Amino acid sequence: MPSTTKFQKNSSFWVICVVIVVTFATIFHHRNVTNVSSSGGTRGLQSRRMKGDHREVYHLRGLFFGTSRSWGSGLYHSKEAGEIKRYHAYPFKTTASATNLAVPGTGPLFPSMCLQSLVGDDLRVDYVVLEFFHIVSGGEAKLLDLAIRIRQRFPDAFLIFLIVPLPINFIHLPTAQTLSGRMGDGSYFNVTDIESLFEGIDEEFLDKVLAGTKDEEWKFELPEAQMKNTMQAVEAVGGHVWNPLKKGVTIKEQIKNIGPLFFHDASHFNVAGHGRIAWEIREMLADNYVKSSDRVNPWKLHDQCDSWYQDGHADKIQHSDMKMVRWAGRQKHALEVEEEGSWFEVTNPTDSLMKLYVYYMSTSPEQEYPKTSVQVSKLINQDTVSPDIECGAVILPMVSHDIFPDKTKRIHLVEGYMIGKVGRGTYRINLRPMPDQNKEYKKFRVTGIALTEGEGGDEVWLG
Repeated sequence: MPSTTKFQKNSSFWVICVVIVVTFATIFHHRNVTNVSSSGGTRGLQSRRMKGDHREVYHLRGLFFGTSRSWGSGLYHSKEAGEIKRYHAYPFKTTASATNLAVPGTGPLFPSMCLQSLVGDDLRVDYVVLEFFHIVSGGEAKLLDLAIRIRQRFPDAFLIFLIVPLPINFIHLPTAQTLSGRMGDGSYFNVTDIESLFEGIDEEFLDKVLAGTKDEEWKFELPEAQMKNTMQAVEAVGGHVWNPLKKGVTIKEQIKNIGPLFFHDASHFNVAGHGRIAWEIREMLADNYVKSSDRVNPWKLHDQCDSWYQDGHADKIQHSDMKMVRWAGRQKHALEVEEEGSWFEVTNPTDSLMKLYVYYMSTSPEQEYPKTSVQVSKLINQDTVSPDIECGAVILPMVSHDIFPDKTKRIHLVEGYMIGKVGRGTYRINLRPMPDQNKEYKKFRVTGIALTEGEGGDEVWLG
């Protein structure tokens, strides 16, 4: 009898041990294996990554398009950035495999027409980030064209559109002053000192700027046209939106949430801002279980583009010994047109009728550029002839300083303009400035050329 009781006790002990082991194994299993997607796929089972885990997404391949904010403008002047400087920009903090095609002073027009030339045939990406929410020209409408062309080329890529509220979007109603105007009125930092301009905004700085104001005195609104164009592109390609705005907070609290993303210039991201954006992009990728994919589709439309705006290399084209000029800390480059006129040549190697675009500086903070006439002619055996060419003389539109009454808001702006259509062959583009004799101008500057089969915006991109 005693032996039976001992056996029963031992059996109970081992049963309890087995139950404990099975229980912990089950818990461990459910924590590490995600649910199968509602469509019945097994994508979730293939990954043991927990939601929000950044370790794997850091090695995904990212492609970035955008303005000077994504390029990293301001970091060269920032003491916070240290020696690495531009590589503190969020694309390089988001992934170990970043292709950053952001260009200062431009919008989505150039990449929408020149995607093949910019990306090449060998690049493979897992996600694409587009930052074109605030631009000052009409090119924002080309965001849809660019997004559709990206989706056609990279069918599996995860597309992220950045909606970036700026201090200018916050308005103090009693004074009709924007937050950026209030910050830059000279009361809070030395606006003429480059290092002060590119110091990061912090909470203490914002407390000074907001002192004496009430929450109900502030208004916040995002540009309606940019919101419409962005959301149209998001819906067309199944994209996702990054928006740093918080829900359920007062406007002054929102200012303290948004402000620390920027330098004192109230436009470009500071070091901490780049870091926050990179972190939150990785969170989006992890939360959506973005996986790597090498799948690409053949190019539907082709382009041949060349820009020397960033690197100063225009050795692919023939020109009339135009001078390459550099400015903005040697970050921007252009070929300068002489007062008596200059020319360069471009070749269409295809049998397609290609649209010809010229890219040029349309305004600067210092002086305006002159209106310039463009005439295209076809070259055959060094003789200049013009058969079968849909190009006449055109006048390139410029941006007057009249639209920037506040001198501190004037910027370097690149524009693209379609000159006409050209078939197979080599063409000479003749440029002749037409200055107003009563004004002083900078010499006209050319930053690039583009030949493209389509400018986008129609259903051919989707086909």
